[in-house]
Amino acid sequence: MQLSIQGDNQGHLFVKTPYHPGVVKLLRSIPGRQWDPTNEHWIISDSQSNLDDLLKKLYQTGLFTLPESEEAAPPTQGEAPKVHDIKPGLAALRRELQLGGYSRRTIDVYESQVRRFFHRTGCPPIQVTREKIVLYLESLADSIGLSRSGAVHCVSALRHFFRINYPHNYPNPADSIPVPKQNRKYPDILSKEEVFELLGALSNIKHRFLLSLAYSGGLRVSEVVRLKAGQTHMLLNS
Repeated sequence: MQLSIQGDNQGHLFVKTPYHPGVVKLLRSIPGRQWDPTNEHWIISDSQSNLDDLLKKLYQTGLFTLPESEEAAPPTQGEAPKVHDIKPGLAALRRELQLGGYSRRTIDVYESQVRRFFHRTGCPPIQVTREKIVLYLESLADSIGLSRSGAVHCVSALRHFFRINYPHNYPNPADSIPVPKQNRKYPDILSKEEVFELLGALSNIKHRFLLSLAYSGGLRVSEVVRLKAGQTHMLLNS
């Protein structure tokens, strides 16, 4: 059975799976879960406690396994990967990022990414290599999907974690790991017909004049509201 878990980086996890009464019962036990009939997936709060609870219960069903590196030993049925004590390292990470002026949101995201990496791989920090991080990212991309922002957050979080806690390890295992390039989004440009249709929909002459002035002059709203009568005359005659 295949399960998809994706985050939106806004505090939500989307869980999609084929129907199975045991899995449905499991998901309904997660506090605050919601079913989205339009997209046919479950929505749960993206908290560490919810994620840990969900992963533990998924393992107990014996229907799923989590993505791991090739060198990690597969868990037995009903048993999650061994999680090594990284609390001191996470505390050091949080402290250094706070001193560095990072926002609370960024610090929380980085800490969550580090927790998930070690939870899912079960690899001791001292044994983490660049190749293991790359395999982890590839396994996430293949199993649950991995957005560019998610990859960037994961790599950045691990880079900070190892720089702060293992400064004598060279090179840093999270250095020089490629992440997906950002897709360039070009703005939608209205056609001449669409512009006339938009202006013609305005019944208020003043509003139509202001919008026509802003469009024809390529002005921002802040520039339009600061225009003087003399400047308006010059624009209309240019």
